[in-house]
Amino acid sequence: MKVRTVLLLLALLLLAVFAIVNWAAFSAPTQLSLLVAQVQAPLGIIMLGICVLLAAFFLAYIAFQQMTMLAETRRAAREVQTAHELADKAEASRYNDLRRWLQAELDRLRTQGEQAGQTVHARLDALERALLRAGSEHVNSLAAMVGEVDDKLNKAMEGKR
Repeated sequence: MKVRTVLLLLALLLLAVFAIVNWAAFSAPTQLSLLVAQVQAPLGIIMLGICVLLAAFFLAYIAFQQMTMLAETRRAAREVQTAHELADKAEASRYNDLRRWLQAELDRLRTQGEQAGQTVHARLDALERALLRAGSEHVNSLAAMVGEVDDKLNKAMEGKR
């Protein structure tokens, strides 16, 4: 229990003990003025009744304040939950957008890589053909030179015989 609650209960208990101990004085009739008339009534019981009515009024007021705060807290909790759900949806949307963008970029890079690979293969094929053609030309040229050297050797050998 809170200290404030204990103090309030202690004050109420002391008031009740005071009223019980002094009950004879509380219930003694007294001449009371109501501004327009005079009445014979027990002042202590009237004052005690007014205290009880005020206490009941304040308890009702406190209960009303508690209910209002509870309703406000629930409303705020619903708003927070709604905002949280909205933020989750926005975050999921951003993740989906990012996923789509990354997929598009990967597809673009894959296509670009395939095109680059095709270009490299085409260049390699052209270089291979050019190399084979050059090699074939050199072989033919070398064969022709060897043939000439062979003819010259044959002529030179025939001339010496």
